[in-house]
Amino acid sequence: MVKIINISQYDGELPEQEGDRKISKGPLYEKNHVLNILGQKGSASQAIVPWTRKCVADLQRYELDDTDLIELLSLALEQNNYKGSEWCESKPGGVWAACDAYRVLRSEYVANQDRSYQMDYYIKFAVSRQGKLLLLVSCHY
Repeated sequence: MVKIINISQYDGELPEQEGDRKISKGPLYEKNHVLNILGQKGSASQAIVPWTRKCVADLQRYELDDTDLIELLSLALEQNNYKGSEWCESKPGGVWAACDAYRVLRSEYVANQDRSYQMDYYIKFAVSRQGKLLLLVSCHY
């Protein structure tokens, strides 16, 4: 049997290896705590760690920088479009984190079309065990 290691601050019951990953209670992380992490660190590169390969690829594809990440996470909490919580694995056989998922709406200007669009993001994150970093699991349209 493979031992599942939780690196997130949430300390609930870990998932079965092939079982349901959903966590029924949530959001798991308090709004003010997450905003404090963002504010104390000074920049997203100090406060946010893209935690999965897919997340890193999505951030590059959408050309999201530190300012975008802080804004998206702040908007997620302000808009309060909470979608649910679930256990996420960093990679097959890797460590796990309990994550909150949010829908985020943000107006973005598209220069080559000279107009703004309402972008609809899905963002999923966890707070690290020490409570000092946000582990960004998903950030995509």
